[in-house]
Amino acid sequence: MGLDSLGAVALIFDLEDELGVTLPDSAFSAGTFDTVATLWAAVDGESNRQPSAS
Repeated sequence: MGLDSLGAVALIFDLEDELGVTLPDSAFSAGTFDTVATLWAAVDGESNRQPSAS
């Protein structure tokens, strides 16, 4: 995706805020940011594991 490390961290924080998920430290790997699909897989996997906020 062409992100540097600060861009990746900022993106993760934005996604966590917007989607109400918390990604584990293991999600912060280079492979997570290879493509939009790999990033979405990490986010979607966490959103399915966490209880809803309702």
